[in-house]
Amino acid sequence: MMGQSAASNESEVDPNEPIYCYCNQVSFGDMIACDGENCEKEWFHYACVGLVEPPVGKWYCDYCKSEQYQDSSNSSSSSSEED
Repeated sequence: MMGQSAASNESEVDPNEPIYCYCNQVSFGDMIACDGENCEKEWFHYACVGLVEPPVGKWYCDYCKSEQYQDSSNSSSSSSEED
């Protein structure tokens, strides 16, 4: 199938290609990695997360932000005693 345009090749997705982002699509365009240690999706399309340029510092997806908030509120009283 030589000679196909790039646009028609995009519709033929390799079933083994990993999916990312909230949209559950393959990697394309500008993407950002979540800095969450155990992020299930790991990579997100700029358009899906409302970015137009790379943010300064660490960036966390909504899932990891939610987990981070829950972890910090659950362990805030006990973490101050650890050293």
